[in-house]
Amino acid sequence: MKIWIHRYQLKPIQRLNSLSGGESRQGALVRVEFPDIGFGHADIHPWIELGDESIDRQIAKLASNILTPLTAQSLRLARDEAVAICHGRSLYPEVKMKNNFVISDAVNFNTRSLEGVQNQGFEIIKLKAGMLPSAEYAIIKMAHTLGLKVRLDFNAKLNKFSFEEYFKHLSADLLQSIEYIEDPYVFDQVSWAVLNSKIPLALDNQCKSLLAFKDFKQGDLSFEFVPNTFLSTKDLVAKGDFRLGGKESSAFSVLVVKPARTNVDKALEECGTFALKSTITSYMDHPVGVLHSWAQALKAKQKFPSQVLQAGCATLDLYEPTDFSQLVVTKNASLVPPSGLGLGFSNLLEKLSWQMI
Repeated sequence: MKIWIHRYQLKPIQRLNSLSGGESRQGALVRVEFPDIGFGHADIHPWIELGDESIDRQIAKLASNILTPLTAQSLRLARDEAVAICHGRSLYPEVKMKNNFVISDAVNFNTRSLEGVQNQGFEIIKLKAGMLPSAEYAIIKMAHTLGLKVRLDFNAKLNKFSFEEYFKHLSADLLQSIEYIEDPYVFDQVSWAVLNSKIPLALDNQCKSLLAFKDFKQGDLSFEFVPNTFLSTKDLVAKGDFRLGGKESSAFSVLVVKPARTNVDKALEECGTFALKSTITSYMDHPVGVLHSWAQALKAKQKFPSQVLQAGCATLDLYEPTDFSQLVVTKNASLVPPSGLGLGFSNLLEKLSWQMI
């Protein structure tokens, strides 16, 4: 197996969440040649703010046959595309599915534009919260007025007490519009279970997302897996303080699954075991990464229609346009990828400069 990389940067048009500013983001596309199958492509887009190692470290470890959560999954996804191309088909199953609309910068968002968002077919907004509560409350109120559902994502930036202060300003009517609250503060199984009994909670960046890559077997690969410090749902169950999906004391109701760093099949299997819902989202990464996440979301929805909620892959507009993003259309809150084999980006990918590692 041979691996090449192409470094890139994405320029946000606004602040992306409460943990990052508007600076350019660095990543790398990977091109992998699999023996007897052919070429596949994927993305490595680290979020240092969320505990990932830098892109330089990711590439250096990959060149030394050491996998991180991101590079392990990039190899899996690249193989998915290689298999699709080898069999002469697209990576996307024909399944109907919508995305949430992402509001990453509430401070500069015009609440009056929400009606236009709704007219585009979006039914749910995902609001990156914890920056300016007054602006966020205004968005939630307008969403409630329009009949839109809201996903609040705090990226665990608040502490328990600041979140409780935030939460008490949400009226019972507004709470009816909230589908779930994602990572309100650092995971605490006792207080999360209490809160989850009042409103559904979602676990995302504090979960190492079933990083079972130590069992990664792919042809002639021989990699060492180096895990990070995040908890897995199995780790949480092992603590014995609550039962995931239990009727009496479940600490969260939804697992947010990011194909950029997660074995989706394993994640969905565990969601089934513990009666959890799942949301499959992009890593706010390169269009190659976004469309891999979209393909995984469609496959998951096809296999588990009642378990899998609306996706969170409509993130391309968070950055300045690129040749890749301009080939993807958003229609009725669904992504319409370019036609062709695999991801549909073959012509653009062939034109890039690639460096073997």
